[in-house]
Amino acid sequence: MQDAGLEPLEPYQNNCAAWRCRCTKCGKTVSPSYSGVKNGKRCKFCRGQVVTHDQALATMRAAGLEPLEPYRSANAAWRCRCLRCGRDVSPSRTGILGGKRCRYCGVESAASKRQVEPKAAAAVMRQAGLLPAESYPGYNDLPWKCKCATCGRIVTPHYANVRLGQGGCRFCSGTGFDFASPALVYLLTHTHYQAHKIGVANCGGSRLKTMAKRGWVMFRTRKFDRGDDAYRVEQAILTWLRVGLGLPPYLSTGEGDGWTETFSADAVSLSIVWRQVIHVTTMLANSAEVRADGAD
Repeated sequence: MQDAGLEPLEPYQNNCAAWRCRCTKCGKTVSPSYSGVKNGKRCKFCRGQVVTHDQALATMRAAGLEPLEPYRSANAAWRCRCLRCGRDVSPSRTGILGGKRCRYCGVESAASKRQVEPKAAAAVMRQAGLLPAESYPGYNDLPWKCKCATCGRIVTPHYANVRLGQGGCRFCSGTGFDFASPALVYLLTHTHYQAHKIGVANCGGSRLKTMAKRGWVMFRTRKFDRGDDAYRVEQAILTWLRVGLGLPPYLSTGEGDGWTETFSADAVSLSIVWRQVIHVTTMLANSAEVRADGAD
């Protein structure tokens, strides 16, 4: 912390805990985590992270958005009117700085970016040992029913993940998650990261204990007889978050494991996501696709 120009004002707790320090450059008190500083974060005042209302206003107007309420914070939803289509939207300033724009005006361009020539997509899947069992679904981030050439099971990976070398047959992946044993779908939140996370873990495993040590706090869990069922619900929720709500992963690779299943705490509440978990579980249970014991 001292190498980063920060003088600690209290004892160290853990990697992810907010650590109150005084910036040796500007003299202000800040509370970054040790993990954040190791990954390049510094004093938010010296980095220009704290801005005036006029500066924040200029950022939104440059993105074609006219704010309809006072600025609160970088990660808070900020109600604005799009100067192009006239609709009301509520992005955060952080999102706008990261390249987000009006979600209505961006739908068409985002859809075109996710499209790919079906024959080329099928070739990528076959190279990864996956034999398409249906036509290309039309977008990179939608599940695609395939048969694994190795084990013969039917799986539903996303083309985008397979193309990046991150997906494939979940049964042959060797991740340590047992798809045949009881498992939980869990929903966590992290105050310092201002992020939520959806995930799956086998019952009795150490996954959730590890996440708790890293600052993640449990909101709800739901138990399933088979890990395969829990995984199916998790993937349905991720598709809803990424495609239905247009929310990308909120954290980066350096900010915690399982970052691909994270989303902004300001974008959608835990209760809304959990209602969607219950809704998806009920729908799949009615179609006899999953078996769930209930929420803990």
